[in-house]
Amino acid sequence: MVSHPYQHVFYNRLAGPDLNTIRTQYSMDYWGLAYREALVTILEYDDRPVIRVTAASNHLLTENLHILPQAQRERFVVNGPKQESDYYLTHYRYQFKDVEPGRTLWREIEVLGAPIHGIYKITPASPSP
Repeated sequence: MVSHPYQHVFYNRLAGPDLNTIRTQYSMDYWGLAYREALVTILEYDDRPVIRVTAASNHLLTENLHILPQAQRERFVVNGPKQESDYYLTHYRYQFKDVEPGRTLWREIEVLGAPIHGIYKITPASPSP
């Protein structure tokens, strides 16, 4: 079975019958390496000059932005959790599915059938009357 480039996501079968079961008890992408792939995926599908993102770990998000070429990196604005954003990225370290209102799962990055990273589109809340 091939898990390239996420060979670091593995567990002994004694931890559970498969990675999808194991992921409910252990962090899979502990280092958040899939954030880079998530950012590239967004760039491939979203042609806006400015894309606002927030993440389960803005630290890991920011670190992965440094890997991108400057022109790509400059299209992203990293927002805090209470700021309005276009996308929410998570490596499912603290939760296994994100069910926040206004967030819709758009893409997932999987290793051997187990989701290790989620890209959620955010629908802005409608203004109160």
